[in-house]
Amino acid sequence: MKISEYNIVKKIKNKGYLIFNTLFLSLVFIDKKDYKDFISLNSKNKNFETWINQHIITNVIDEYSNTYNNIYASMPRDKQILTIYTTTACNARCSYCFEKGIKPLTIKKEDCKKLSTAIINSINEKNLHITWFGGEPLLNTYAIDEISKQLKSHCLKNDIKYTSSIITNASLLNTEIAQKMKDDWNIVSVQITLDGCEKKYNKIKNYADSSNFKKVKNNIKILTKYIKKPTIRINFDKNNLKDTLKLVKYLYNENLKSDKIHVYFAPITTKKGNDRSKKELNKQYKKIFKTLIKYGYLKDFNYFHFHFAREHCQAENPICYCLFPNGNVAKCQREKPTSSQI
Repeated sequence: MKISEYNIVKKIKNKGYLIFNTLFLSLVFIDKKDYKDFISLNSKNKNFETWINQHIITNVIDEYSNTYNNIYASMPRDKQILTIYTTTACNARCSYCFEKGIKPLTIKKEDCKKLSTAIINSINEKNLHITWFGGEPLLNTYAIDEISKQLKSHCLKNDIKYTSSIITNASLLNTEIAQKMKDDWNIVSVQITLDGCEKKYNKIKNYADSSNFKKVKNNIKILTKYIKKPTIRINFDKNNLKDTLKLVKYLYNENLKSDKIHVYFAPITTKKGNDRSKKELNKQYKKIFKTLIKYGYLKDFNYFHFHFAREHCQAENPICYCLFPNGNVAKCQREKPTSSQI
């Protein structure tokens, strides 16, 4: 037996110790007297079995691998999740984009039927979920229209639940597209990335067309009338953190409050972006959480979705695949497609 290496111990004045196990999310209070038995692994203590059941004491050598393997083995296999790149082209030119330098590829009109048929022939589950991705996926709404039509028809006939989501910069959104998302594309979630307030956002996005911050803000307002609580992902690093905190206040004042949108922050991990030290990142997140709490976007611990991550990348999930415009199939969104077409 050993004390779990995933325990965080906090002394509570002179009363005892609070122990949180980050692997199993168990929280145990041990008084001063029992804590000596805990440290010495005294199996005669009446609470010893409880400590084992709460995983703060364990007989597993490699705790992480053992837990991950058990969770991976128990993952449901009755669902198929596909990420479809409608195009690798984008009207924004974000400096931090992992797709920077990729040759633009787009699903051709004549290939939509081929792709739909290939997906239909591969379905042997009762749940199908599509994530529309890019580039900017709304640069090719024709592909979304046609593929959605084919998949919806097949799923309806064969008692298969069909849903989809989309990751977009929202610059090309309008009422017509928002209506399609709800009625035709079976969209259940939308993620939109913002990088700060107007000046900072426009500089980072560096749109190739007339798109800009105000246009995107207005499009988000349109979207909230059709899609329940779209997610606003705010990308931050040490260069734009201050501006992104102002953005939270701006969204609140624009009546895009927590009842209409979900807001979360994600660190930019380029070499020129964040200080990668945990200490610095923790300081940044303290400021972020205070701001989210102040404006009502963080109200309880459910915001954090505390759980052991089943996978750190969708490539680890046996039911997830990515489909590129040229017909390539990959496990990870960050794999680069070749330039050959179907």
